[in-house]
Amino acid sequence: GTNYYNDCTMSLADVLTAARVFGTSADQAKETLFYDLYVQDLAGSAATASTWPEDLYPVPIKVTNIAVNSNAASTDDLYVRRFFMLDETAGVETWGSTAVGITYAATLEFSITLQSEDVTKMYAPV
Repeated sequence: GTNYYNDCTMSLADVLTAARVFGTSADQAKETLFYDLYVQDLAGSAATASTWPEDLYPVPIKVTNIAVNSNAASTDDLYVRRFFMLDETAGVETWGSTAVGITYAATLEFSITLQSEDVTKMYAPV
């Protein structure tokens, strides 16, 4: 088995700069980019130049800072498919003006747990 841990810390200024220049054109630079997270299963086969054996499985995203997910019960949790890192468009009061506020992901955590009875299988990541 393999244990892997990665930690990354960025200043908000660096995140804003990176997000603002991410688009391929000036028009896209301030658009909110949405992401979909998938787990890629290569079925134990290595990819080659001619074949790419894969299945993509969507990962449910739990947003923890909304009221429905802030309690201890897991039976009523809300999951989404798409998430964003930075949203400046929701804070714009009139078209063409500067945002009065931004929404950003302060913390992201990805956790994948292997099944103890069969380490070749994992539980659905959340």
